[in-house]
Amino acid sequence: MTRFAWVAACLVLAACAEATVAPATSSAERAPDLVVPGVERPLAADGFKADPCALVPAEDRAALGLSAARASDTVSAGCDLVADGPDEFLRVSFNHGLQRLVDLCGTSAAARCDSWRMTDVDGYPAIDATSDLEERNGSCRLFLGISDAESVLLADIRVAKPRTAGCDRARRAAGVVLGTLR
Repeated sequence: MTRFAWVAACLVLAACAEATVAPATSSAERAPDLVVPGVERPLAADGFKADPCALVPAEDRAALGLSAARASDTVSAGCDLVADGPDEFLRVSFNHGLQRLVDLCGTSAAARCDSWRMTDVDGYPAIDATSDLEERNGSCRLFLGISDAESVLLADIRVAKPRTAGCDRARRAAGVVLGTLR
């Protein structure tokens, strides 16, 4: 799969939550029965909407191996934190609340959510939305619930080889986002 096709596939999966489409006809495409807990200590992120890169300050970016920040050219209200190596970045963007994302699962062919799992980051609910294909290719998607109505997507996209599997960097970045918003 070419770099463009892989990045495009990841973006379609992340952006599909914003589309309004007809319900899915197959329950196989739907998420497992996820129980989404409410966000007990909601965090306000309004001051970061114009610059989501600021959710991960420069000193924390360096510790995560992310050397530069740029506005995403494919996701509105998004930021790409570029890694030291080629073809590797962490996309940070705002999205619907976790329950809304689960409700939208399976509403289109691109919105396959059968591998989604509930987790948490420092006591805040999160959805590990990494598909099997993304995991095999060393990428990760983590939706961090910051309020019942809003989440922050941390999509760790690794196109270059060797690929490091897992969501460690996305989880650490989620912790940084929480620290910034507190």
